[in-house]
Amino acid sequence: SYTITMTTSTSVNNTSPITKILITGASGYLGQHLIASLALLGVAPSRSANNSAGKDIKNDGRHEIYCAYNSLPTFEDDLNDFLGLASDTTSRLHPSISKVVPLGNIDFSSDDYMAKIQNGCGGSVDVIVHLAALSSPGYCENNPKDAWKVNCPLELYRFSLEVGAPIIYVSTDQVYEGTKKFYVEDIDETLPVNVYGRTKLAFERVLLGKDPLLNEREMGGSEVC
Repeated sequence: SYTITMTTSTSVNNTSPITKILITGASGYLGQHLIASLALLGVAPSRSANNSAGKDIKNDGRHEIYCAYNSLPTFEDDLNDFLGLASDTTSRLHPSISKVVPLGNIDFSSDDYMAKIQNGCGGSVDVIVHLAALSSPGYCENNPKDAWKVNCPLELYRFSLEVGAPIIYVSTDQVYEGTKKFYVEDIDETLPVNVYGRTKLAFERVLLGKDPLLNEREMGGSEVC
């Protein structure tokens, strides 16, 4: 597992290895707040952090944050202004953060999004925080092919295995049927009633190594996935 903790320490070993953090969906609400927290307050792995691929993550390393986003025109300028990265301002980055790199035009529905990510990150990363999603249920119903490609990104998963990077994933309550006020993970049955919920649940199952990803009932009576 990999635990993100905030720190206000200014003591950083500048000769230590760099840890690369990839954040997808960086221009979204959650992505922008996460970037701000990590960049301003710093990030330090847990002392016992060993991911499932067996790759050690150093405790005293500096960090590079790669911010993958699709098409928000003002994102890069806003990010530079907020973090003080423009040439005429003073950087607000925490000493443990060596740089924050925007990666624009990363469209998970395209065929070349992984190539763009790899090129932007120098071929490898150490941690992936996957926030990118098509989150409008209505849009997903009308565009199921794009919804499956974006919300269940198998290419990203294969990349994570290749480089030994754990994926931190944010799912949705729409993996449940929605007939109750509260659901308890590992107790209540998952039963998504729309394409959005099915795609999000499927990627949960990908990360957990489960097969099939969705049973016939979860697929709404269609064939298993």
